[in-house]
Amino acid sequence: MFYPEEIIFAPASFCNLHCSHCFSGRDYCRETFPAEEACAFLDSCLAAGRGDLLVGFSGGEPFLRADFLCTVSAFAAGKGFLFSRVMTNGMFGASPEERRKMLSRLFDAGFDGKVALSFDRFHGQSPEEAAEFLFAVLDCAGDSSAAEIWSVIPADGEDRAFFRAFRQMAEILGAGAPSWRAFRKPGRFLLRGNGFCIPVYRSRQSFSAADMRWNARRWFREDFCRGPGNCFFVHPDGMVAPCCGFSNRQPELLLGPAGAGYTELMRRAGCSPAVEACFVRGLASLRKELEAQGVSFPGKTEDPCAFCGYTAAGCNR
Repeated sequence: MFYPEEIIFAPASFCNLHCSHCFSGRDYCRETFPAEEACAFLDSCLAAGRGDLLVGFSGGEPFLRADFLCTVSAFAAGKGFLFSRVMTNGMFGASPEERRKMLSRLFDAGFDGKVALSFDRFHGQSPEEAAEFLFAVLDCAGDSSAAEIWSVIPADGEDRAFFRAFRQMAEILGAGAPSWRAFRKPGRFLLRGNGFCIPVYRSRQSFSAADMRWNARRWFREDFCRGPGNCFFVHPDGMVAPCCGFSNRQPELLLGPAGAGYTELMRRAGCSPAVEACFVRGLASLRKELEAQGVSFPGKTEDPCAFCGYTAAGCNR
């Protein structure tokens, strides 16, 4: 069953980095979502009795629209919403001092969620840059638990060089580093240092339908999209998807503009074959149904988001 727990605003798709695993800048809208429309959407959620929804930010690089972050955070905090996280590469701005100023502005506006640093082989920050940014987050927030790290495991598995960089970053922080065995697997571990604790989330690289790999030994596990789903992801053009996965620009997964409001978007979600396939029937069941109809896939994949994009039109069957 689709029941959103979070609103994720992507105020713009542009970014100061160009990471090979990311699709934000590829064939994507160039619009920027107005802060006043984001606030109006939050009001529609309140009117529907959903003041329990968390508020978060993604992108592109969301700090390239710092005014949006601060305006929406101040509004959300004033209305009693709680925050999830803002995803960032930590390399926005012209200098560490400028980044500190932007972080302070965000926290001063009322944001009290997590600042999640994307740090992996793809983003290319140095260990020193990553550690400096994490120290800045902890200092500006005045909260020992304000920082997170989200890290992508490359599909080729060649991550030893980044593992060494990660350990170096942990040493600069004064935190204990994980073993290679723990680091190379998807999951969560903690970096504990003097007065702080930083969760690290490691996940496998995901692909778009156009770039997906069909070389897995087994099919993906069914989770009814609990991982990337059950959220309202508001794209920079204002269109809303029911998940934050890499396939959430597929027309079949778009519920409509944020201006339609919470109640109408939920009505459309209830009528959507794609939402029903992802959150009720399950993508594994859809696969079996398509195979029974004679559909032959190029191979197997453990990437449900890529499979979702590949079969989006098939959700209508």
